[in-house]
Amino acid sequence: MTHRAWRLLLATLLLLAAAGCNIRPREKPALPIPLETVLPPSWKPVGELTEINIDEDKASEWLLRYRYDGGLIGAVIYDTQSKADPYRVAEKLPHQPAFLIAYPLLPNTEDDYGLGYIGNDKAEYKTEDTNANGRPDVLLLLGYWRGVPTRLTMAWWIDAKEGYGVAHVVSDEPLQFDEPGYWKERARRLKKVITRRRMNDRSNLCERHEYRVNWKDHRFVLARSEITFCQGRPQDPVYPEGTVLSFLLQLEKAVPPQQQGSVFDRMMTQDGIKAWEKLFGDDAFAKRKQLHVLRIEYDGPLGDQVEVRTIHRDRKGQHRLVWQLKRQRPREITGTVTWRITDVRRDEEVKRR
Repeated sequence: MTHRAWRLLLATLLLLAAAGCNIRPREKPALPIPLETVLPPSWKPVGELTEINIDEDKASEWLLRYRYDGGLIGAVIYDTQSKADPYRVAEKLPHQPAFLIAYPLLPNTEDDYGLGYIGNDKAEYKTEDTNANGRPDVLLLLGYWRGVPTRLTMAWWIDAKEGYGVAHVVSDEPLQFDEPGYWKERARRLKKVITRRRMNDRSNLCERHEYRVNWKDHRFVLARSEITFCQGRPQDPVYPEGTVLSFLLQLEKAVPPQQQGSVFDRMMTQDGIKAWEKLFGDDAFAKRKQLHVLRIEYDGPLGDQVEVRTIHRDRKGQHRLVWQLKRQRPREITGTVTWRITDVRRDEEVKRR
């Protein structure tokens, strides 16, 4: 074999060796010290230890999701610091001048629900580069309950003393994003998060909250709230307040009375239609955006005639509508009790504010 051939063979072997190094499976991230030495005995790890980096240094952090109190999921980030902060519990790392510091992520909400609570079944994560400089600086944790997402936690680095800041939103029904494919697609930027909190009432109503995601200040800013049905508009509302809300939710596609499928004919008496026309004049039967309900009030016990009050907000401020409904008793055993709107008026005693 010539000298040139030997050189070609040697180069080929070197290339193959380098390729072999590149295709070796990547080792799983590991803490500088055994995990069992830093975990409380009652914590049970959930999923794998995850290597992240969302602070201002080049060293990695380790995200651990764990199960505590017999079922709930929490999260903690372990970070290496060159010195131990007196306000933090630190573990001296062997063979190096550094400390391992635990920063628990303790989310909270304005009503004090969700303290330290990341998820029920599982908690997925993703990072965001909010500064568009190629370095992730925000961690998001999506918590699941019974297979659907119900909690979103945002975490970001503050400093060695404060650790990570946390913002949090909670939903009793599946949490929604303004971008349906956001969680799986890296290129999209989340703008809004929608939650529904149950009111635990007889008509299965929820408070629907729409939050604007403020990436600069790391906040979920409440942009709009309204009352809606937790699991979609029912076909046959059983209670009068459900009838009123169902009527309002159909106004965007409403057609005038006497036309096929008119919500006015189906849910109002002739007196109710006249009252609606008196209230809204020439635009009474035009398609309109639904009247968003901020609050709904009703009295009990139920009689054949009942009153429901709805609070709304428009460009002029808040106002209240007062509804009168009449019970429609079923004519057959298979029928259900329904309600028809007999009157609606604006409560003039409630000043706009």
